[in-house]
Amino acid sequence: MHPKLGQPVTEIDRTLEERTRAAQAAVPADAGDDRTFASRLNNSRLLSGLIGVIVVLYFHGGGTMDLNLINFIILFLGIILLGTPIRYVEKLNEGIRTISGIILQYPFYAGIMAIMASSVLVNMFSKFFVKIATPHTLPFGASSVRSSSISSRLPAAATGSSRTRS
Repeated sequence: MHPKLGQPVTEIDRTLEERTRAAQAAVPADAGDDRTFASRLNNSRLLSGLIGVIVVLYFHGGGTMDLNLINFIILFLGIILLGTPIRYVEKLNEGIRTISGIILQYPFYAGIMAIMASSVLVNMFSKFFVKIATPHTLPFGASSVRSSSISSRLPAAATGSSRTRS
């Protein structure tokens, strides 16, 4: 912001950002108030190991693989490999910065798909593509027509996830 006429100009200390980063880097990732139960759980390798044992016992007892279990395994494999839940959250936050647009859009697409599935739209689209499909038109209809149809109805699909960050 530009100062008004006659007011002194205050310059920003250029080293402030560097000093702040250095101070944050000096604090260990697992630093916190170790007196609270939540902090002890966040920094616990025992909790990570316990979760690993639960997964092994589940399969040893004849458990079956389904989508929920795959999500569980991926989530807790990350926690086990990083050692503690707090390190997992830190790395997750670091990674989310690069894909935040996709993460933000995903629930909207899931909601739109749920609306389409509960209405007659899915049947209409399916019957249309089955009706026009031949061995020669299937590759064209399955990719080009469908994707342009979706992109024209969902503007974020055409612009949001393909933007590069500067």
